[in-house]
Amino acid sequence: MAHVLDDPGPLSPLARDFLARNAKRLPVDLGPDDERLRADMRAAYGRVDEDLLARLRWAQDRYAGLSYQSPLFYQAVFFQPQFDPEDEPAIWGVLQPDPADGCFDAGMAVDGTVLFGMFESYRPAFPSLDHFLECDAVMEYARRGRPCDDDPPPNLRLVEHASGFDVEWSANDEALVHRCGLWAELGFPGLARGMWIRQEPGNALAL
Repeated sequence: MAHVLDDPGPLSPLARDFLARNAKRLPVDLGPDDERLRADMRAAYGRVDEDLLARLRWAQDRYAGLSYQSPLFYQAVFFQPQFDPEDEPAIWGVLQPDPADGCFDAGMAVDGTVLFGMFESYRPAFPSLDHFLECDAVMEYARRGRPCDDDPPPNLRLVEHASGFDVEWSANDEALVHRCGLWAELGFPGLARGMWIRQEPGNALAL
């Protein structure tokens, strides 16, 4: 698996451009080797979860060391997927503020679901890290537009590849709308945000 900055794979042209302009790859500690991790799993759980180990190495190959200024968080983020046998079986550190703030982190389940956590209270956030990258790319694009205060037009369609669980983008040829209730679910209602911009006729973002 190639790193996302070397081979973006299924990412949209918007996300590819976003990463090309904003992202860099930093040195990163990948933690113990496979045999050490297997021994730690046996000691902690009495068994080895090969699916979890494979997902960890896949996530490290594709995202480890990725860093950029995240529009969703208004700060830099850093990707460092690791496994800690003292935690429940999952991958942690897949996404964190840079520098780490001691209260927020993100994990990944074996199926690739990204979990956001505040003070160890976790909620499903995105179906994958690619969905998170797409969300950030759309948000950067939206912030270059003019926010509107009136109600958005109807007949919007969900932008699935840039949306998650309670983090949603929808659009039509006239508008691009963002709704986010995830922060409220995590106990921070003041961070819940929404916005919409009016798209220019004939020049709407291809989503």
